[in-house]
Amino acid sequence: MTTPKDTPKDALNEDPRWEQAQRAMQAGRWQEALQILRELQEAHPDDPRVRNALVDAELRAAFLEDAAGRTPAKVRRWQLPAVPRPVLIVAVIAFVMVGLGVIFYQGYTQYILPRQELAARQQEIQTLYRQAQEALAAGQYDEAEQLFQQVLSLDPTFEPAREGLRQAQERRTLARLYREARDLEAAGRTAEALALYRQIAERNPDYQDVARRIAVLEETIKVQDVFEQAEAAFAAEDWEAAVALYEEVRRLDGDFRREHVRQRLFQAYMGLAQDALSTGTEE
Repeated sequence: MTTPKDTPKDALNEDPRWEQAQRAMQAGRWQEALQILRELQEAHPDDPRVRNALVDAELRAAFLEDAAGRTPAKVRRWQLPAVPRPVLIVAVIAFVMVGLGVIFYQGYTQYILPRQELAARQQEIQTLYRQAQEALAAGQYDEAEQLFQQVLSLDPTFEPAREGLRQAQERRTLARLYREARDLEAAGRTAEALALYRQIAERNPDYQDVARRIAVLEETIKVQDVFEQAEAAFAAEDWEAAVALYEEVRRLDGDFRREHVRQRLFQAYMGLAQDALSTGTEE
C-alpha cells in the first residue's frame, strides 16, 4: 500500500517572529512591528501575508508620525470626511470577502490541492495494479510486466507490484522452457526434452503437466534403452537374450515400435528354434 506524503508545513507560521510582529501591531507598537516585518520579508519574500502586514504597518506608522508633528487644528484639517454608514458597511463586507478569498486560496493550494493530487495518484496506482494482475492471470506476461513497472515508477515502495513483476518474469521463462520442451519431444529428441522438463520442475514442481511428462519420458527412455539392447543381441544372433529383451520392451510399452518388435521376436524365436534343432542333430 502507498504511504501519503506529509502535508507541507506553513513556514511563516513556524517562524516565531511572525507572532511577535502580530502582537506588536495589536499593541500599536508600529515601529517595532515594522522592524520585525522587514526581517520576515527577507526570510519569506513570496508570502503575501508578510507584504500586506508590512504595507499596513508602514501606513499606520507614517500616519502616527505625521499626526504627532501637527497641531490639533492641523490634525483636524486632515481628518477624512464622514463616510455614509451604508458605504462603510459595504466596504467592510468587501474587505472581509477579499480576506476570506485569500485565506481560502491559500488553504486550497497548501492543503486541499496536494491531497487531491495524492488521491488521484493512488487511484491510478490501484487501476494499473489491477490491470497488471488481470494480464498476469491471462498469461499475457509481457503486458503484465510493463504494467507492474508503471506502478513501481509511481510508487517504488509498492511491494505487491514488485512481487507481481517477479512472478510475470518467472512465468514467462517457464512458458518459454515448456514450449521448447514440447517441440523437442515432438521431434523425438527425448533426452533433451526430458532435461528441460526437469529444469522446469526444479523451478515449479506443479507447473502444468510437467510431472506427468517427466514420468512418460523417463519410461520412454527406459524402453528405448531396452530396445537398443535387444537390437544389439539380435545383431549378435544371441537369440535367447534378444527374445527376453524384446519381450521386456513389449511389457514396458506395448505400442513402442509394435510391428518392428513383433517381427524381431518372430525372427529371434525362429533363430532360437534353429539353434535348438542344430544342437539336437549334433547330439
